[in-house]
This record gives sequence, structure tokens and C-alpha cells, in this order.
Amino acid sequence: MTKESWFFNFMKICNMKKLLLLPFAVLFFIGATAQNKTYRFHFNNRLSENYYQGSPLAPVCPGTYTVQPLAGVNKGAYNFDKGCGLVFMDSATNLLASGSYTIELYFKLDTITGYKKIIDFDSLGADAGFYNQSGKLVMYSNFTSADSVVGAGAWSYVAITRDGSSKVMYVYHNDKVLGTLNDNSDQYIYGTEKLLIFFRDDNNTSNSEQSGGSVGMIHISDYVMDSTTIKGHYTGLGT
Repeated sequence: MTKESWFFNFMKICNMKKLLLLPFAVLFFIGATAQNKTYRFHFNNRLSENYYQGSPLAPVCPGTYTVQPLAGVNKGAYNFDKGCGLVFMDSATNLLASGSYTIELYFKLDTITGYKKIIDFDSLGADAGFYNQSGKLVMYSNFTSADSVVGAGAWSYVAITRDGSSKVMYVYHNDKVLGTLNDNSDQYIYGTEKLLIFFRDDNNTSNSEQSGGSVGMIHISDYVMDSTTIKGHYTGLGT
């Protein structure tokens, strides 16, 4: 066999290997990227997800849209009245079925006195949920932040994460970790109806535990973001 024929045979084998490996490489890439998904709601005169993934948010009662200066830019926001709010329906896509998630919000409440529910996990059937309590952030009834961080009429970035395996949760405000808790009793995952309800309290409490307000961003992810990522999202709100 000449050097030339040996070389061409070798190249032919290499090309065959590349063709065989290519589908595996594509499948690996798809598997690696498909695990992490985020639904982004930015309220630019609509309640649908930015890229039309999943179901649009549903209003509990009609709200209004305005453009407000948020994080240094003029940005669309959705305004809701007391007793109203928004519903994320996940039965079609099962985004949070694993129990692992990150939920990020950029919002303001008209009043912060007492309890004001931010996220309800149980179709308005239980007290357990994510609250403001006179400026403190609460995962009722297992965690309360040491400091008051939410101000009346002031925009706040908040985030909560939950690991579906360890059931460890983190609570963030702006670029700070406020604390952690363990959700061993699965209070902070949605029930059989697969609903997250924002800014409306459960049916067992009075209307005093609700407030009107505005929201400029809701991001719902099916994985646990680390603190570096969340702090980066806060500092990059303007972009």
C-alpha cells in the first residue's frame, strides 16, 4: 500500500467516525440544554410569555398596563388592584413538576402593613406561601427574614429557589441572601391543579392580607439558580 492510499483510507475512516459521532454530539447537546428552561413574563402590554412558551398568565380580575421607569429604563408594567393578581397554569407543560424551581419577581406593593401574600402554591386553599410581612419576607410559617427589606410603593427584586431532591430553599432580596429553610413537608410546591397564584391571598383569610401593586417581571425556571446567577440578574435588571 502506498503512502497516498494509506492516507486516503485513514481519512475515510475518520470521516465515517465523525458522521457516526455527530448524532451523539447533537443528542448530548440537546440533553444538556433541555434540562434548564425559563418562562419570562415582561408585561409589555400582554400576559403571554416572551417567547410564547407555555400558557399566558391569567388575571384574577382585569388590570392595566403602564410604562414606568424601572431599574433605570422605561419599562412596561402590569398594575393589579387589591384582591386581584395573576395565575400561572402549568398543567400543559409541567415546568415545575420535579419540585425544583427558581421564581424571580420585580414588583411593588401599595401597602406592606401586616401580611401580604406574594405567591400562593395551593390553589388558594392554605396559608402556606411566600409573603411580605410589614416589609419582611416570609415563607409562612417556616421562615421570616431578620430585616424589613420591602418598602411601600418601592420596587423590589425577590427570588426564591427550591431543590426538589434536598428540599432546601433560599430566599433573596435584591442582591442579598436573606436565609434558607427546608421544605420537608412540601408546602411550597404546587398541588394537583398545578397553579401558582401571585399577589392574591388564600380563601381562608380576610381581604386585609392583600394589596394592590405593580409587577414588571416574573421569571419561572425549572432549576435551582445559584446565588451568583441571581445577584447577576438583579444587577442586570436594566438590560
